[in-house]
Amino acid sequence: MACSRGFFSGLRDFFAAPLRLWLMHKRLVQLNPSEKHLKTVQQHHLERTRRMQLRERLHDSYSSSSTGRLSDTTTRISASADLVDSGGLIQPLVRIWLINVGLILSLALLSYLFSLIRANRLLDSWIFSSSSFHVASQLISGLLHICLPLFMELVNMLYLKKICDRIALLRDIVPRDLLSVSQTDPSKSALGSTVMDRVYALIFFVLFQLQWTIIGVLSSNYKISHLLNVFSVAFMYACYAIEYRWRQVPGRTFEGFLIHILDHWTYFVGYGLLLGLGCKQWPHFIGSGGMFLAVTYPILVVGALGTRPTQSADADRITWLEDKVSRLFRFPLVLSMHPALFCTNLIVRSCVGVAYQLWF
Repeated sequence: MACSRGFFSGLRDFFAAPLRLWLMHKRLVQLNPSEKHLKTVQQHHLERTRRMQLRERLHDSYSSSSTGRLSDTTTRISASADLVDSGGLIQPLVRIWLINVGLILSLALLSYLFSLIRANRLLDSWIFSSSSFHVASQLISGLLHICLPLFMELVNMLYLKKICDRIALLRDIVPRDLLSVSQTDPSKSALGSTVMDRVYALIFFVLFQLQWTIIGVLSSNYKISHLLNVFSVAFMYACYAIEYRWRQVPGRTFEGFLIHILDHWTYFVGYGLLLGLGCKQWPHFIGSGGMFLAVTYPILVVGALGTRPTQSADADRITWLEDKVSRLFRFPLVLSMHPALFCTNLIVRSCVGVAYQLWF
C-alpha cells in the first residue's frame, strides 16, 4: 500500500542518515582548499594591505579611488575566506552536541541539588510540606520539560542554519565566485524573520504533540495510550527535522509545509519512529532520555537535508482501497491540526500585543 511504502521509506532514510552525514562531510572537505593554502592566501592579503597603508601614509595625495579598490578587494577576499573556512559538518555538530549535553547536565545538577535539599528533614518539614509548594514544583517541572527543548532548538538553530548553508554548496553547481556572492544574499541573512518563523513552528508542533498526549492519557486502553505517545513524539521530531530541508527552497511557507505533511504523513512517522521509541524507553528528559535526544536529533536534521524529496505516488499505482484508507487515517490528522493552529495564533498574537504595549 502507498501508506506502507511511505512509512518504510522514512524508516530507511533514518537508518541512512549517519552515512549521508559522513558522505556530505567528506564532499564538503574535498570541495574546499587545504588549510595551508588558506593561510598562505590570507598572509599575502595582509602583506598587500600593509603595503597599501604604507603607500597612503607616504603620499598624501593618494586618490580615493585606490582606497575604494582596496576595500572592494578586502571584501571579496574576506567573503572567499568565509566560504573556504568551513571545516566540514563535524565541527558544528560537535558544538551542537556539547551545548545540548551541557544544558541537560546543568538541569541534572539542579535536580540533584533539589534532592539534597529535600533530604534535609528540617527544610523538608518547613518548605516542602505545603500542598501549594508541591503544585508549584510540578508546574515548574512541566514548564522545564516544555521550555528546555524549545530553548535547545533555538540555540541549535544557529548552528543548523550554518550546516544548511554549507550543504547548499554541494547542491549548487556554480563557480566559486558566484558562491561567495550568493552567501551575501540579504534574503538569507534575515535572521529575525527566520527566528520568528521557527518559533511559530515550534509552538505549533509542541501544542500538536501535547494534544495527542492528552488524548493518550485520557484513553482507557494502556496499549493505545503508549501507541499514541510514541507516534506523536515521532511525528513531532520528524517534522522539526524535515522542516529544515523544506526551508532550503526560497519562497516556501509554513502553510505549504503543513500541506506537505498531510501528503506524506506516513513518511514522517517512519522517519521519526525510532526517536519516538527511544524517548518512550527513556522518558526522563533530565537524564538518559535527554542525552539520547541531544545526540540523535541533530543527526536526524542533517540526514533529512541529504535525503531526496519525497515524491507522491502515481495515480495509476494507487488503488481505490488504498486511497480510501489513506483518507481515513488522514482525517484525524487534519482535524487535530485545527486546535493547534488556533492556540498557536492566539499565543503569538497575545505575545505580540504584550510586546507592542511594553515597547510603545
